[in-house]
Amino acid sequence: MITSSDIDYLETKLIKQGGKVLESPLRDLAEWINKEFNVNVINIHYDYIQNERPRLGIILEFKTYERIFYSDNYNYDHKKQLAISEKFSEILTLNDNKSKANFLFKWLKKESSMKYDTKDIFVSFNSFEPIAREEANNRIPEEKIQKLKNKLNEDLWLISRCFSSTTFFFYTDDQVKEHSKDGSLDIFKEAYFNLLKPYDEFDYINKENFCIYIDSKENFDKNFKSNWYYYYK
Repeated sequence: MITSSDIDYLETKLIKQGGKVLESPLRDLAEWINKEFNVNVINIHYDYIQNERPRLGIILEFKTYERIFYSDNYNYDHKKQLAISEKFSEILTLNDNKSKANFLFKWLKKESSMKYDTKDIFVSFNSFEPIAREEANNRIPEEKIQKLKNKLNEDLWLISRCFSSTTFFFYTDDQVKEHSKDGSLDIFKEAYFNLLKPYDEFDYINKENFCIYIDSKENFDKNFKSNWYYYYK
């Protein structure tokens, strides 16, 4: 899950909106993870990656929850991956045994064992909030961005959006220095926050966790060859 157009993001968004529910056995696993690690799992997306290897994509609500599943070297914590994969196998076996014990399901295929392959399963972790914030920022119509720029300050060259961040570009470095001291940044931040907030569907953005950046066209041209790829990479 990298962008707001990815299947697992759209699926998770639908769950968050109340249009879909996470069903067993994935729901059972999510409940166990929540209790075991004191987090909030919104969705678990099961699919296959390279060489048809099965994958459990654990989608947590916040980035702080996602970081719990990383080791000190910024790789996934193997012990936690293993614990989750083993618990998933245990849940599948338990559900399968319950079905066998129930006369009504005696002759039915066991969905838990037929649907999910757990051999060499890969467990990944991602968070919903950062992409939801990015989506909110990108939902603002460009004409509203232009209208805000024209209204705020004639020294502004551009308001540029990249993912969830927003940068206000002046023309020159001297203008950046000048407006860094005259309170313009606070005015810009307040104005952009008010523009952005109606698109924040899940109420993740507030004045405490929201910020903007300022830069200059002069810096962009001189140090990044007027190239957005170089600037944002």
